[in-house]
Amino acid sequence: MINLIKRINASSKLIYGVGTQMHLSAGGAGGVSAALSALATTGLEVAITELDIAGGSATDYTTVVKACLAVSSSVAITSWGVSDIVINSWRASTTPLL
Repeated sequence: MINLIKRINASSKLIYGVGTQMHLSAGGAGGVSAALSALATTGLEVAITELDIAGGSATDYTTVVKACLAVSSSVAITSWGVSDIVINSWRASTTPLL
């Protein structure tokens, strides 16, 4: 994805930002920092979209937020939602939301 973005933007800037969905599992936020740093090499704004962490703890969410804050080109975190009510979440059975 990163190489594709760089190729597309090589001659003319057609892409202005990149977002990454983050559907994680508990304890799985450790790779977020590396992922955001890699996306930042495109020179574009980076956003976390659709964040949810199945069975996630406050520590998991804190890890994601800290990773985002550590990358200067990160501009946003969007949560998939705040309620695990079945009608609001496609992953409700795993309690992924805030």
